[in-house]
Amino acid sequence: MQLQKDLAYVDELLEASRRDLTPRGVYLVWALIGAVGFILVDFAHTWLNIYWLVAGPLGFLASSVLAIRHERKHGYMGSTAGKRQGLQWLGLLGGVALASLLVFAGRLNWDGFGELALLLVALGYWQAGIYLERKFLWMGLGTAVAFVVLVTLEVPYEWTCLGLIWGVTLGLAGLVGGGAGAPRAR
Repeated sequence: MQLQKDLAYVDELLEASRRDLTPRGVYLVWALIGAVGFILVDFAHTWLNIYWLVAGPLGFLASSVLAIRHERKHGYMGSTAGKRQGLQWLGLLGGVALASLLVFAGRLNWDGFGELALLLVALGYWQAGIYLERKFLWMGLGTAVAFVVLVTLEVPYEWTCLGLIWGVTLGLAGLVGGGAGAPRAR
């Protein structure tokens, strides 16, 4: 009986250590990058490709620096969870970059690419919610709903609306627990 309680406690600690590995700053960086990028679709479309070409990799780099600092601060250095997190988002960045080849090959226009990229982001967040941190599930679900709205409805300034919702949602996700420290012992 005591062994079961001890194993349950260890399992609880392990699960808690997997929660909130993402520092608050990462959420805020992507809230800003995403909101600006989506708003550009409606108001400064000609700058969109350059913006994402610069903002995507710089955001990944900033996120990596923030995550490494967070890991060091909380004693997670060398953790497989941090490496898994980095590979998850690097894979998403690479997938979106590879998808752009569809445009350059003439198989997709830039408007369709934007929607495809949004779908890939929804899938990336959903998978991150399954394998990394549960709160990413909500971002994945919300982004998938936004994708459905974008491809099925004609809404004025739809990308701007999405950008504002994106920014607020990610910002709140960061403020409501992103970056918590190591689990407390009981």
